Amino acid sequence: MSPRSRSPPLDSQPLAVNQAFFEFVPAEIELGKLLDAGERVETLLFDEVEAGRDYHLIMTQANGLYRLWSGDIYRVDRVADGVPWIHFVHRDDVFHSFTGEKITEAQVTQAVEQALAAYGIEGGLYLCGPRWAEPPHYLMVGEAPHPGPELDHRLSDAVDRALATINIEYAGKRTSGRLGPLEFHTVGHDTIAAYTESRRQRGNTTQYKYSPFQKDTDFVADLVGGAGVSR
Repeated sequence: MSPRSRSPPLDSQPLAVNQAFFEFVPAEIELGKLLDAGERVETLLFDEVEAGRDYHLIMTQANGLYRLWSGDIYRVDRVADGVPWIHFVHRDDVFHSFTGEKITEAQVTQAVEQALAAYGIEGGLYLCGPRWAEPPHYLMVGEAPHPGPELDHRLSDAVDRALATINIEYAGKRTSGRLGPLEFHTVGHDTIAAYTESRRQRGNTTQYKYSPFQKDTDFVADLVGGAGVSR
């Protein structure tokens, strides 16, 4: 992954290199599997990481936490005066994958932001889930001003193209026909927030939280009546 040319995101923070001992492992390495197998894992120190890349982060602190792996993935946005500026990207092993494309929440969020920006639209929350069909494909519902079928079509194509640019495996599966085109449905602002709150009220309010990634596509029927996008 090449370094970013834009400024670091607002939530990017300098690593507190004088408060703990930090080790990094490139995100593409399946750290969880290696640890479960008892394998030795080579790590990088904070002065060996590269801007623009994603990493697992292992921390050792003076209060007794020794080589703690949180399971989170962080991106190094830049290195200033020898100190990495990082921000949380996603939880390790939290992704959607029909055919090995391993789409992460961060990739989908980036694709949605790019698609909305191309049309000058200010979006809001979104939900994404896998639909098992022939071929399988992803369904999304996202908040936008003036929702409707025409905008649905435009954003379906725009998000699909952006995701193919961001995720090479997704692009390959789309080209080969193993994955169908992504479908995007628009709803008004605060619709998904209200939907999330209604689900919290049905069960344990301390356990249900908003999560963009869903295990199925039941949310589509709840939010837009289950209608599919005509391609």
